[in-house]
Amino acid sequence: MAIKDVTLENVKDFCGISDDASDALLTGFQAAAYNLVKSYTGLSDYEINSYDDLTTAYLVLINDMYNNRDYTTANAKINPLVATILSLHSGNLVG
Repeated sequence: MAIKDVTLENVKDFCGISDDASDALLTGFQAAAYNLVKSYTGLSDYEINSYDDLTTAYLVLINDMYNNRDYTTANAKINPLVATILSLHSGNLVG
């Protein structure tokens, strides 16, 4: 599934949310996660939607944003799965 095909219901299922109370918040997180994927990888909208594995990173990012809304965290590291997937498609790496 491409990121463009992910619905709010898909996000809620992934995050284990059954009510509508957080819909506006999740919609904002969807935009933020998409922008993070796009900025991190340097891919175009078309390219982003060509890689189904980026959808996993996108959903994990949204779930993390939903579950960790504190300004400070005990573990300031990026999720290794997300980092690996985004790095596989990153054109922004300086080598």
